[in-house]
Amino acid sequence: MGGLLKRKRRSSSSSSVVLLPLFWAFFLAIFLERLVGVVSGLEYSKDKQASSLTLERIQKHLDKINKPAVMTIESPDGDIIDCIDKWKQPAFDHPLLKNHKLQLVPPEMPKVRRMKEEEVKGDKHISSRKNEERVVISGRGAWQVWHQNRTRCPEGTVPIRRTTVDDVLRAQSLYDFGKKQPRMALARHTVSPDDVNATGHEADGYQSTGCYNTLCPGFVQVDKEIVVGTAIAPVSTISGKLYESNIFIWKDPKTENWWLGYENNNAVGYWPSNLFTHLAANATLVEWGGEVLNTKPNGAHTSTQMGSGRFAQEGNGKASYFRNLGLVDSNNDINPPQSTSTRADNSNCYSINLLNNNDWGTHFFYGGPGFNPNCP
Repeated sequence: MGGLLKRKRRSSSSSSVVLLPLFWAFFLAIFLERLVGVVSGLEYSKDKQASSLTLERIQKHLDKINKPAVMTIESPDGDIIDCIDKWKQPAFDHPLLKNHKLQLVPPEMPKVRRMKEEEVKGDKHISSRKNEERVVISGRGAWQVWHQNRTRCPEGTVPIRRTTVDDVLRAQSLYDFGKKQPRMALARHTVSPDDVNATGHEADGYQSTGCYNTLCPGFVQVDKEIVVGTAIAPVSTISGKLYESNIFIWKDPKTENWWLGYENNNAVGYWPSNLFTHLAANATLVEWGGEVLNTKPNGAHTSTQMGSGRFAQEGNGKASYFRNLGLVDSNNDINPPQSTSTRADNSNCYSINLLNNNDWGTHFFYGGPGFNPNCP
């Protein structure tokens, strides 16, 4: 894993921005760049070939998770977006959600700090940092690639990216598809979920549960404008225009569901509280940062870049960053973290640099190229 910033807290969440491109992932505010293989026909690696039986099993799985679409939208980047009846979305395949009552009324968004006047006007302003232009991505215009064809899902539906055979073949197996791989084998009951130094994650260190986005049932989508797990556009450029996005994950004090929010007024969806053990009450640990999958192809460290591919030391305009980090308290107010720590598994591959000032609040730069002469 790359740089991570940690903070112990009771009821909590985050507001952050990063140098794009971005991918959403659960409880990491949220963004992941994964190592993917090249798929050509039935061949999905140099040494493996998908058998007809494997393809048959994959297709049965896809038939289960890809729900019948009311309308289908083809994204310019090749993604297929299915507009699914919100009452028939994959979330309700979860056994604990068979009789779940959909929360139709979005919760009150966490209260953010009052923005400076120059930040409010048109969501665009010139930063005092090197006078570079930073554009806040909002709900207006094309801010996901699939929006570029100007087609949206109809009322009563939610947009979900269709999973393909190629997506599954990139995983080690059908069983591993969509899952986060644990760093090491962990005894389920030996790791405290609020232990900052532990290598495990809630709820069971990804030994048997957990997956990304909507690849397994659980996340209830309510917004018809946002697709979880697709590319965001436009993207930032090195030493050029930077695009930012606000991300929130917080617990609705009324329903106790955990919500994903985008920008200041977009409630994307939620994870019902009855899906959790410790998180059913509150969070005791918050992490921000980047992550890559390193399977050491050919015996060397992966060349997968984290963030922009530049080290944290290169700073603003080059390295990726999170800024104005905040924690949501029981009053739904966002407060800056009072105590933080950082971790980079191998700073020669990916690094992190934690800072604090009046303009950006608690913030950090992070990222790196992966494989290089100092990261063999």
